[in-house]
Amino acid sequence: MKKLILLLLFIPLVSFGQDELKLFIKGKNNFEKENYDRASTYLNNALELNPSYVDAHFYTGLLNTKLKRYDKAILNYNKVLELDLYNELAYLNRGRINYILKNREAAQSDFKNAIEIDSKFIEAYDNLVLVSQSLKDYETGVLAITKLIEFNPNFRNFYRRGLIKYRMGDMVGACKDANKSKKLNPNFSLVNQLIKNSCN
Repeated sequence: MKKLILLLLFIPLVSFGQDELKLFIKGKNNFEKENYDRASTYLNNALELNPSYVDAHFYTGLLNTKLKRYDKAILNYNKVLELDLYNELAYLNRGRINYILKNREAAQSDFKNAIEIDSKFIEAYDNLVLVSQSLKDYETGVLAITKLIEFNPNFRNFYRRGLIKYRMGDMVGACKDANKSKKLNPNFSLVNQLIKNSCN
């Protein structure tokens, strides 16, 4: 899995006081320096001053994920979404944790919600492909990888779609995608087996 997105959410400064802002910045900076104990202290102090501080909840989720405290991280992202229902990053990160915890249907739902908020959210589509394959929900997987191909028609994405089509029993579609992948990168040897299995 790719690293969790570390993106500071932009909230108008008028929405909270300077004290919690200073504490949050110290918490964020310590998190990025991997001083996790200090980061936790500053973030918790910021939340004591402002329990509705979305950024502090978000970074606490990142912190708990980094420390593999996944159950706590889920609660952090739940709080983010309670305060900001349209936070696609919280859905993405919670979905990744659900995937790690093998809550695959919940993960799939989170990635779909992220995409509903941002229809060009490449990482959400990428994760949706992975979880849909693990659920053997190949139709959703094909739709997601097709969207990725629209954004980035590279040899890997054509190979991935071809592989899903092969698993669906669509040999014609699998063969076409495998050959497109091979054409885009003749040195990509992994696709040769797919061509052999689907085109003959």
